[in-house]
Amino acid sequence: MGKRWNVLERPTLELADQLRSADHSELAAGLRNAVPANLDQGPSDAHFPELRARLIQVVDSSSVDEELRRSAQKLIEVIDDLPTAMGRCGTVHITWQETINPRIIDPGPHHYSGHWSGSLGRRSPGESEDVVYQNDPQFDDLSDALEWARRRSSRVFVRPAWDPGTTYWAGDDSAGHTWPRLEEPS
Repeated sequence: MGKRWNVLERPTLELADQLRSADHSELAAGLRNAVPANLDQGPSDAHFPELRARLIQVVDSSSVDEELRRSAQKLIEVIDDLPTAMGRCGTVHITWQETINPRIIDPGPHHYSGHWSGSLGRRSPGESEDVVYQNDPQFDDLSDALEWARRRSSRVFVRPAWDPGTTYWAGDDSAGHTWPRLEEPS
């Protein structure tokens, strides 16, 4: 299932098994329920808040063995800083989002949206192209979006606000030679 599975979901399910074996069935079930069963069909990160809350319950439970509590704390750290746990990999796409609907008088804020996945040839062995590591964080300005993106991958593509129909290369390796290089605004 891929890199994220190996650093987050698989260890979480292993922790759930250990908790069940240690007679903490309720905590184990909570962790199992927080990991979606269909991760092999295009995982997302929508389950992170629930998973984090369940891991905090394990950490805060004084009846749980200290080693299991430390394992839960490490998994919280993975959720909080996935790029450090996984290393730079995959591809990031940053896209300017606008609400275009003539019936909406106030379309709401425009923003940049990010998508980090294992696509375009930078995958772990056995990982498919559609593996999603993180999806849909929102940024007000391009510099914040690029900082987020470059922390996760050397392969970064951008559709900026001033030219949303064109994909630009903003990565730091030479693979982007076929796309125009993003000239960042000052």
